[in-house]
Amino acid sequence: CAGIGSRVCVRHRDSGEVAEYELVGLIESDPGNGRVSVGAPVGRALVGARGGDTVAVEAPRGTLELEILSVRSAARPSTRKAA
Repeated sequence: CAGIGSRVCVRHRDSGEVAEYELVGLIESDPGNGRVSVGAPVGRALVGARGGDTVAVEAPRGTLELEILSVRSAARPSTRKAA
C-alpha cells in the first residue's frame, strides 16, 4: 500500500489523464514535479491506497476521483549486518 516514498500511478476519472505522484514529506513537496506531500489533499487520499482502488479528493473545483493503476513502494534499507 502507498506511503511516504511510494510512487503511485493514477488515472484521473474525469479526464482519463494518467499521472505519477511520489509521496513525500512536507519539506520535500514539489507538486510541479509530481512530488506530493502526504499532508496535501491528494497525498492524504493516496496514503494506504493499493492498485485497483479508487480514491476521492476534495478540491476547490469539486471532487476528483483517481483510479490507482499501480503503487511502487520505496526500497527499504537492509536490516542485515554485513559479515
